[in-house]
Amino acid sequence: MIIWSRDNTIKIWNLQTGELIRTLTGYLTAILSVAIHPDGKTLASSSKDEIIRLWNLQTGGILETFSGLSLLAFSADGKTLVSGGKNGRIKIC
Repeated sequence: MIIWSRDNTIKIWNLQTGELIRTLTGYLTAILSVAIHPDGKTLASSSKDEIIRLWNLQTGGILETFSGLSLLAFSADGKTLVSGGKNGRIKIC
């Protein structure tokens, strides 16, 4: 299970044991959205300052950082990441 917190972090939990596996840090503003890649190995997250980060879920490392909007979704084949915002804009990454 993945939960984003008010402290600008993302926490990854083992649902079976209740154990905290990892805390992802690096955002200076509130995290607004997360999406898991279909392969289960990559997490995309976005923040209030419109920064998107791709994370390696095994290591907790950042794979890539780029600008985008607040809401995220991966395509079913995992080849496309789409972000959108309240202003009606959509960005395809």
